[in-house]
Amino acid sequence: MKLKICLVLCVCVFGPVSYLYAQEGVWQLELEASGEKPVEWWNKRKSGYIADFEQAVMETFQPNGKKIELQEQLILSKDRTKASNFYTKSFTYYQYPEKLVFSFLEGDDMIMKDQLSDIYKVTAPSAISDLKDGEAYLIIGTVEGTKELRGYTCNKHTLTFGEMGLGENQYTVWCAAALPAYSTEVLPFGRHLPGAIFQLDFSKEDSTLGFFVTKAEKLPALGSYFELPNEVEVVELTPLDSDGTGQGDESLVNSFHSAFSLEDGIQWFQDVRAGLSVVGVRNENGDILLPAVYQSAERINENVVAVTDIEQRYWLMNAAGQLLNKVAYNHFLPIDDAIYSYQTDAECGLANLDGKILVGQLEDIQPLNSTYVFAKKGGQYGVMDLKGNFVLAPTYHKVKWNSNGELNLLEKNGDAEMKTVSASEFLKEIHK
Repeated sequence: MKLKICLVLCVCVFGPVSYLYAQEGVWQLELEASGEKPVEWWNKRKSGYIADFEQAVMETFQPNGKKIELQEQLILSKDRTKASNFYTKSFTYYQYPEKLVFSFLEGDDMIMKDQLSDIYKVTAPSAISDLKDGEAYLIIGTVEGTKELRGYTCNKHTLTFGEMGLGENQYTVWCAAALPAYSTEVLPFGRHLPGAIFQLDFSKEDSTLGFFVTKAEKLPALGSYFELPNEVEVVELTPLDSDGTGQGDESLVNSFHSAFSLEDGIQWFQDVRAGLSVVGVRNENGDILLPAVYQSAERINENVVAVTDIEQRYWLMNAAGQLLNKVAYNHFLPIDDAIYSYQTDAECGLANLDGKILVGQLEDIQPLNSTYVFAKKGGQYGVMDLKGNFVLAPTYHKVKWNSNGELNLLEKNGDAEMKTVSASEFLKEIHK
């Protein structure tokens, strides 16, 4: 559901958008997050320096974290990557020579086009003294060993991430030199490595915590893998100016106006906080109704908009500028036109678009269809309707969607293999 909007510069393209080119090879990978550590372990880790990419995902690796949000199917070529997340229904296309990235959600009527930027400066150990205070860097170590992963020989490297004046930390990565390097939202530095990431460990002492390729195969070399959807509107984004604002100081607020119309007498307004352009709500007299802390807006329907704050938490807002949820959501996902699932720091549950909680105090929620969800209670998953009733008692230890749109089910802890079944077959069993 997350839609990251920088600053809108212009709206320009309609009609077919495709990028066909000669390719030396195309591969498909499935990338997953795995492992977990208690909150106390992460709090201790945060006392030292950790890389920005890890900070962005660390909650996912805590108990009850939704690792499925980070599961991606990747299609790679020498200078292109397509990343698809079938859980969040998000798609990102990378073009490395042009340093472009295109992103959108399933069903969107626009595609965000942005420049592919580098958070970390790739450097050699001997050049660190030349960096400025606050400048982030990445040192890619030499090959330390090899092993086979998913049928490919992978080289072991130590990655040293640091920031001048703040310290540094090391990670272990295994790269397949036979496959092209790639970047994703969660691994933005990947395209600079000597091959495709097959495994990345957060801790050098624990090789089970991090990102892992669970499937790899070579595909026929077809340009159509990287075609953008036809008949779409491409919205070009621009980085912040040196004064911390967008072009004309109106770019971000214009994207809010385009996403959602507020009632007469109140309006969106733009401000700058900690160097970031942010948006709030005020009335026609200039009285602030909601402080400027929001960075993106996505219309849910004509009455409700989802906004994200500077901590990347979700809030639902009505046309009167009123927040509908009392607690920030770390994640939310529409189930049907009126009900959505949510996750806070304390619980998961179902709520309606008025912000009313229909069922709470769940340990996890996974989508099933527009009528049912998988709900976790007492450490087990069952099937729940949208009124909060279990139509199938909690009996599954794990529930997971795979990249083919099938369900992987583990009936009890300790079973050797998951059972794979289509959603339609599973629903038939429920209704017997």
